[in-house]
Amino acid sequence: MKPSLSAAAAALEGAEQAYAAGHTGRAGSQLDSALDQLLRLRPSALRDTLLAQTHLRLHVLAQASGQLGRSERHLRWGVSYARTAGDGPTRTLAQQLWNDWQAGRT
Repeated sequence: MKPSLSAAAAALEGAEQAYAAGHTGRAGSQLDSALDQLLRLRPSALRDTLLAQTHLRLHVLAQASGQLGRSERHLRWGVSYARTAGDGPTRTLAQQLWNDWQAGRT
């Protein structure tokens, strides 16, 4: 399948719905699909926003399953993309997750 922003956004939405329904495995699969598509697209503000959101959600899933190294890696990527994208709500979420992570390390 050819990557597109709309397909990646649909996968991200599907992941949110699966997570809300308690299907973390399906949510992770949808997020991996979104990540794969987004990484093959040219950089843009929207792509970076979606990448940030995808990485931040992958961070939450990895953290919940005890995969601390993977969780930290996704958090760092999510924060980085949130900063470059400039989307206010995504940047705020990234900062909240970063603060929570930092507080948990002490």
